[in-house]
Amino acid sequence: MKEKLQEYAFVAEIISAIAIVASLIFVGMQIQQSNRLSEMQAYEARASSIADQSRSAALSLLMAETVVKYRNIGIASLSDTELYRLERWQNANMKDMQASYYRFQQGYLDSTIKDLMIGDIVRTSYKLWSELGMLERLEIPEMREEIENAFLDAGNP
Repeated sequence: MKEKLQEYAFVAEIISAIAIVASLIFVGMQIQQSNRLSEMQAYEARASSIADQSRSAALSLLMAETVVKYRNIGIASLSDTELYRLERWQNANMKDMQASYYRFQQGYLDSTIKDLMIGDIVRTSYKLWSELGMLERLEIPEMREEIENAFLDAGNP
């Protein structure tokens, strides 16, 4: 009888061990799914933010005129009001891009997306940020270094 109880206890231990392993596998799958969801939400937040900024700039006659004036004539042609408007808009863009870079550092943004963002900064924002004295405002040293290296790698002085 005692041997029978020991057999039952042994079987129960095996079943318990299998249940624990199965639950750990399930928890691992849940964590993996949660990480994928977080990454997807980071992508969606970045895309939504870019779309919102582009839409706002496109719908704002004053912003559009300021950007066109800057591109065609240069920063010296802007009035104090236009310069302030452009700087505030670029500051908001910079903050958003820094948030995306931080998400990359935390593992929630793919390096391909981060590289595209750095390329966009080099092509569309670096010169203006430099002229506005905004490069010093980059709060993440690694991001600033990466932008500056990409700028130089693109053949810029």
